[in-house]
Amino acid sequence: MTAAAGLARAIQQTGWDVVVDFDKEAEWGDFNVYIGHERVFCRQEKGRVPDASEILPLLEARLSGGEVRGDES
Repeated sequence: MTAAAGLARAIQQTGWDVVVDFDKEAEWGDFNVYIGHERVFCRQEKGRVPDASEILPLLEARLSGGEVRGDES
């Protein structure tokens, strides 16, 4: 399992209303994370797949309406 696939699975297992869109076949394909229609992470814009310790708190904060920190990188 690739890092992107493992992260997508971890996000999906949270039960949150979050969509992870990624290309399972491509080594450097798309990896986008959405809450509703809002894209909160894009691999092509950031140049990397996020780390679980980065994206899970970001998603939790967005879903709870809390302040989001660290989304600039």
